[in-house]
Amino acid sequence: MKSQRACIVLLLNVLTLTVLCVSDKALRAENERAALASLQVSPATIQLSSRRSAVQLLVTGTLVNGRQVDLTRDARYQVQDAGLLQVTRGRVTAVANGETRLTINVGDHLTTIPVAILGTEHADPVSFQYETLAVITKQGCNAGSCHGSPEGKGGFSLSLFAFDPEVDKRALVRAGFNRRTNVYDPNQSLILKKPLLRIPHVGGKRLRTDDVAYRVLYDWIYEGARDDAAGRATCTGIAIHPGPARILHAPDLRQQMRVTAHFSDGSSRDVTRIATYATSHKEVATVDADGLVEGLQRGHSAITVRYLEHLESVDFTFCETVAGFQWPADEQPHNYVDKLVNARLQLLQYPPSPLCDDATFLRRLYLDLTGLLPPAPDVETFLSDDALNKRSRWIDRVLDSDEFPRFQALRMADLLRVNPQVLTDGRARLFADWLARSMKQNMPFDKLVGQMLTSTGDSKLVPQTNYFAAIGTVQEVTEATAQLFMGSR
Repeated sequence: MKSQRACIVLLLNVLTLTVLCVSDKALRAENERAALASLQVSPATIQLSSRRSAVQLLVTGTLVNGRQVDLTRDARYQVQDAGLLQVTRGRVTAVANGETRLTINVGDHLTTIPVAILGTEHADPVSFQYETLAVITKQGCNAGSCHGSPEGKGGFSLSLFAFDPEVDKRALVRAGFNRRTNVYDPNQSLILKKPLLRIPHVGGKRLRTDDVAYRVLYDWIYEGARDDAAGRATCTGIAIHPGPARILHAPDLRQQMRVTAHFSDGSSRDVTRIATYATSHKEVATVDADGLVEGLQRGHSAITVRYLEHLESVDFTFCETVAGFQWPADEQPHNYVDKLVNARLQLLQYPPSPLCDDATFLRRLYLDLTGLLPPAPDVETFLSDDALNKRSRWIDRVLDSDEFPRFQALRMADLLRVNPQVLTDGRARLFADWLARSMKQNMPFDKLVGQMLTSTGDSKLVPQTNYFAAIGTVQEVTEATAQLFMGSR
């Protein structure tokens, strides 16, 4: 009986603490919102030029302390002529032709923007390349782990991330006995039935009927699974708003993004809902299919946005107030790297690590730069030195040693697949020695890479050409080069 009472008391205490924490967070949020100084809306004017045109608004509030918060999903929207457009969570969609005004209201602040709608009476067919392939990419169907692999999956192969629309058109419309797209009964199309799990699908459920991707695929098939018209404008790039970096402070750790595709004829189109999003640190931030970023804890995360072959990223920093945090008064930067690191630590309210002792410093220095432990005589000399600048001097000393370029060349050779069993007849040693000499001469990295990628001649005589000899096929060289020097898989 006593244990039951104790459990009940403990449960009540936990519930009370939870309510107090939630109430405190809500109170802080209310106080922050009460300090709203101004309201900004982007874009400042809207023109919807077709039946399916839409624009994602971004509503940003500036607080009296200068910080900015995203209010897109908190704002109230009022259309002067309700029959012309609809607004859902800040997304403006066309209904009928005309001109009207849209009022955005947050608390005592409001702003009004003009909206023009035209072209809704004309057909607005789905673009195969810029919509159908975009949502196929968004659903992950043409990723390297799925149908975008060289062998495809289940007899169905697509180009990786839609890099070859002609191949994809044949695979979707002509191959597979015309079962993947059924223009007479779109619901019987395999590209809808399988990801909806209406029939077995190894990749699992990848689509829902209320997804934008489903609507795009269904409409494209219903319209005849047509290719784009010849001479159509091509996409030249994408712009992400806000960008290229955003700092968010608790409790407002949320940010709606907008993705705009720009085309060769000067036009642009909002592709927020069909772009693909990814986060570099899932424990720090998440991003949903509509581009809404949610911060989960203090830290940094890059949100990557892909639209077909175009790739951009936005750096997000999420900050919270840490009770009792104070920056050490004696913490002084020794170089410009320290200044950047300290600025980020202060922003995130993380205290700097204490200075390590001399023995630890020397061990780390040698291991990081040479891969070796420091020789005993060097340890004795360093520890007995009382000079204030001895650490800087020993950094320069190790950088000037022969062991430093050899170790760095060894690490680079591992990345470049330098293997004596492949590069026989001394070619592996020849290539590795050239890398070490380049490091010793402090050759700029762009020059080093340029010499490798443009090298020609006998690999027994020209060291750089062994970059190609070590990897093998043209496809493998292309993949390795993109991954090593362009950061792309």
